[in-house]
Amino acid sequence: GAEIDNAFGAMVTAVEPDKPADVKGTAEIAASDIATALKFCRTAAASSRRAMYQLGRAHAANGQPAEALAAFRKAADKGSSSAMVELGVAYATGAGLAKDEAKARDLFERAASAGNPRGVSNLAAIGGGSDPVKSRALLEKGAGSNAEAQYQLGVMMSEGIGGPKDDVAARALFEKAAAQGH
Repeated sequence: GAEIDNAFGAMVTAVEPDKPADVKGTAEIAASDIATALKFCRTAAASSRRAMYQLGRAHAANGQPAEALAAFRKAADKGSSSAMVELGVAYATGAGLAKDEAKARDLFERAASAGNPRGVSNLAAIGGGSDPVKSRALLEKGAGSNAEAQYQLGVMMSEGIGGPKDDVAARALFEKAAAQGH
């Protein structure tokens, strides 16, 4: 079934499209590295949306959700699709912010439009965007290896939502999603 990422838990292990290919990165910030991450990200954040996003991750890992959300908001304003996803998760789940599905949907749509796979899967998990044609296009863009996007796109195709009905393509998408355990 469709699930929104877990707020703050998913932040630490997030996919980060802004990460340069030659940077190894880390899925989780080790407790012993939090102070260093906070120090260096604070310094770099003024000129780098990626550093601002990483500052948010460091605050989240340090148990500072309000500071994390503030950093994610700044990074999202600078165009970080990863930060858009984190804010969207917070709005969708009500973690640290008033629950607001419309704001969550908008942030997931913006992240998905930028090619962020978590933006696509979270948009799919909340039932797509407000515009069925746009939602279908975003899901088509992100359905490559994303089981949730494949499933949701299959539903749209089988019901003719946002475009022509195509049972053959829908079945193929359902099979791909099922092969990944969906």
